[in-house]
Amino acid sequence: MKKLLGIVVLGLLVLSLILIKPVFAGKKLKLPEDVVSGTKYHKSLTGKYYQEYGMQVVDKKDGHPVRAGEKSIRFEVRPGDCGKDAGGGWNDCKKDRERHELSGKPMSNGTWWYAWSIYIPKDHIFISPSTLIIGQFHQWNDHVIWMFKNGMSREGYYVENQIKEDVFKKQILLEKNDMHGNWNDILVNMNWTHKDDGFFKIWVNDKLSYHYKGPTKTKNDKPYFKFGIYRSHLSKWIKKNKKSEVPAQVVYFDEVRTAKKSCKKLKLEDLGYSCDELESQKISKIDTPEDFSNNFVAIIKSKDDADYMLKVRGGSKKLTEKKGLKECKKTGNTGCYVHYSNKAAFGQ
Repeated sequence: MKKLLGIVVLGLLVLSLILIKPVFAGKKLKLPEDVVSGTKYHKSLTGKYYQEYGMQVVDKKDGHPVRAGEKSIRFEVRPGDCGKDAGGGWNDCKKDRERHELSGKPMSNGTWWYAWSIYIPKDHIFISPSTLIIGQFHQWNDHVIWMFKNGMSREGYYVENQIKEDVFKKQILLEKNDMHGNWNDILVNMNWTHKDDGFFKIWVNDKLSYHYKGPTKTKNDKPYFKFGIYRSHLSKWIKKNKKSEVPAQVVYFDEVRTAKKSCKKLKLEDLGYSCDELESQKISKIDTPEDFSNNFVAIIKSKDDADYMLKVRGGSKKLTEKKGLKECKKTGNTGCYVHYSNKAAFGQ
């Protein structure tokens, strides 16, 4: 009898936990197909530090914005929402960062399709010069390779190519007025490879808005998708605005879909799209690695020779400076220094 009673009590306890916290029962999440399909997701880096309000499956009947169906995913980051990985190798709290994200499974080489809908509330606060990242393709054992950001010098939705670490190329996808208070549908088709036959295409709503050809990842690593809110360099906004902390931010995601090889597996018809029509679109400007291989310029001078001056170009400020100093030292100068370096202006 006691054994039976124990089983009943345990069953009720498990049931109560399921009813109270259906998506916070463990690290791996079982999300409804109403919001996610095609792959599994788990909580981000912060692990046990992950707050319940950080990621919630919410319902249209409660007044939340929903792209399709009855539910969406609401992310919120408040001041102090930082943590560290289980191994202790990374600590957001010490790195001036905060986040609540979900991470998907690593992908193999080849063609993949990813789709998601994103909603920025009307009262959203722009936190530049701090950085707000609301989606990224990361590598399992290496750095971020593709990043989706809310704003650079001006607010909007940007994609940033970071395949070559420390060499970035940005492209705006949506302006501020297109973002606030509106659902926007993002579709990405890529060929994951470190070789030159890779590609990365982005459709925004019903329009092909970005096309890149070239390596899409680094060798011997697997990309995975992360989405939610991840903000960094918080002290920049705090210093600029003379505040003690960065305000809370909220972002909604819905219809996060994944498929290998075929767009049709995403079943976009219920969102009003035709894969045949989307795939037939062309774009006049196609990015290549060469487009951002010489974006920075550095002027190198020498304390040994007042007449010595060298101008070099490169893919990043750091790499350009390093290249210039190396070339200077090859000439026998020992007092080489960077006189000027910056992003190359037109005509430089």
